[in-house]
Amino acid sequence: MTPRPPSPIEVAKALKLVRALVDKPVYEQVLGLVAAGQQERVARAVAGLTEEDEFLLLCLLMGTATHLAPLEQRAAVVSGKSV
Repeated sequence: MTPRPPSPIEVAKALKLVRALVDKPVYEQVLGLVAAGQQERVARAVAGLTEEDEFLLLCLLMGTATHLAPLEQRAAVVSGKSV
């Protein structure tokens, strides 16, 4: 059985990490290789994941939420400081 290709959100999660480690030209090269034909969609997903992280951080700093579940579906509970 042939393994299924990763979904755009799975690719976006991996590329989000790559973007944190390399400069922009290298990231864009990797994006072109990994997300061939879906660069725009995956780039939007990476941006969305980044905004989600920022939202979580702001909620934690303001103390406005007690439970948040990001797209990765790992619960982030303020009382446990699990981010």
